[in-house]
Amino acid sequence: MLTIRSKCCLHPRWTTVFARGFTALYGYPALQKYALGVQQPIRIIVKNGKVTLEGVVDNDTDKNIANIQASSVSGAFSVTNNLQVGSK
Repeated sequence: MLTIRSKCCLHPRWTTVFARGFTALYGYPALQKYALGVQQPIRIIVKNGKVTLEGVVDNDTDKNIANIQASSVSGAFSVTNNLQVGSK
């Protein structure tokens, strides 16, 4: 499940940031497994240009990759990485 949260209406600029974030995260080979529905998803939340990542990932490497990919998104002012590392 991918989520965009906004207090009001969705501004086209933030929708673009979300789309870029989606592509940056789920287009990266190590993170594609989270888009397939087999794993818990990484939720990407964009609010006024601030990107928040939420969800559970398999390991610290995936958490760090997600943060790096989200930080590379043009138009994102900041990234808050709230991803949790799940235990197996």
